[in-house]
Amino acid sequence: MRHRLAVGVTALATVVAVGAGATTGSGQAGAATVDDIISGVVLDVLGGSSGLGQLGTLADGLMDVVNGGGAGVADQWRVQLCGSGAANGGADCSRSTGVGLAMVAPGRIELVPVDAWGAASGIYDAVDTVDNLLPAAWQSIPDLRHPELPEGEATIGGSGFQFAFASTGGEATAISYLPVSLATAGASDGREAYAFAVVGMANAWTTDDVTTSLVGIPLPITLPGIGHVSCFGGLTAAYADGVGACVNVVGTFDFRWTAPNGELQFGLTDPTGILFDPASVLGTVIAAVMTDVSGAGNLPITLGKDFARLGFGGDHGLLSGNFVRLTSDYGSQGETTIEWLGQKLTLNPMVDVNGQDRPNHLGVPSLDLSELDPDEIVPVVSLPEFASPFGLPDAAGPSVTRTPSAAAGSEVTGPGVTGPGDPGSEVARTDDAGSEVAVDGTSVTSPSGEATDSDPTSGGGESSNSADGSSTADDSSTDSSSPQSDSASAGSEDAS
Repeated sequence: MRHRLAVGVTALATVVAVGAGATTGSGQAGAATVDDIISGVVLDVLGGSSGLGQLGTLADGLMDVVNGGGAGVADQWRVQLCGSGAANGGADCSRSTGVGLAMVAPGRIELVPVDAWGAASGIYDAVDTVDNLLPAAWQSIPDLRHPELPEGEATIGGSGFQFAFASTGGEATAISYLPVSLATAGASDGREAYAFAVVGMANAWTTDDVTTSLVGIPLPITLPGIGHVSCFGGLTAAYADGVGACVNVVGTFDFRWTAPNGELQFGLTDPTGILFDPASVLGTVIAAVMTDVSGAGNLPITLGKDFARLGFGGDHGLLSGNFVRLTSDYGSQGETTIEWLGQKLTLNPMVDVNGQDRPNHLGVPSLDLSELDPDEIVPVVSLPEFASPFGLPDAAGPSVTRTPSAAAGSEVTGPGVTGPGDPGSEVARTDDAGSEVAVDGTSVTSPSGEATDSDPTSGGGESSNSADGSSTADDSSTDSSSPQSDSASAGSEDAS
């Protein structure tokens, strides 16, 4: 499977490279023409043609430094280094016409330079010889570990920005075309990594830790290994052994495969996310970089946001309820819950997607059953906040909606009801005698259908005489213990 993916990524890079005119002969003129077009687009941004000229001069000067004294200095620490247009051992930059670096390093970097190793190792051997004359229990100096040599292939190419790193037999290739493109790749331990970008960014890393030593003695300085793939831009692709693969087209159509757990993702992304919400996007980028460098995970580095992302499998089993996931950076940003009679129903359960918690709109609802609570007769619906794209104002934050409800045969009237007994509510209920009683204390309807107005100043003792001379009263009037209530009750009995 991994070889088929590697071949596919390589084939894609080859096709685009040929189409862009990256081959020799007449193809070079075509590539130069495309670069000129892109350069014309960014003239104003870089200060006009003079600005581009200064940038090119700076890049040429940097590559001269790298390929001159820089490569020689790196060789002293057994690191093969080259800049665009040159080659040095397993580091091949001959196919790069832009700005790029390639590096091949050993798995353990010895900090004693090559020129000083002879003298340093001689001193160490002399001390070790004396140490070996001591009784075995007193010997403390380990045998001398000789420096490791660089092994691997790091290759860069194209007219953009590139960086490739290899160690312990890894093969890393980074290719990018046009000045606004970046491709980086790194591989170790015989694994392979490929990154390709045209107007965008592609990263493919599958490296191990690189340790350090001083005269063979280990030092607590380690360059951490990285397992990471990410793509974003016009046409970008990346693949890394044991990590995964990705493709992004026009910053809009996105594909991602994670090798360790087999997760597949298909996304429709919003390339304007960095423009309208830079704080959120850059925060995500920084978190992804820190997580990837620390080895705690493999999070994509992207400058956009998700309109929609469809995911399959991964760490979620077939019967987990989240095997199929549909998420978005827009719309509802949390679960929707309904609580009624002591029970709780959760819709759109939360799920982790590329390091972000998002509601899964295809997730199986969950029902939490508990003891029946007949007092909780009013369902409580909790709605999450709602995020809008393109810098539009977000909807109101999380809200709780209470839906009025009553016993069977009851009647509910009035708009904007939040619950019985709440201020301003207009809820009508039916009492045991069949009379309709308005909670707002304005009217009472008797079984005969004749309505009379009650006195709102009576302190809740709402009573009136119906056509047949009978008296009706609200429950609150009979519960009152005040003298006025007792007098009203006595008067009512006398009238009867």
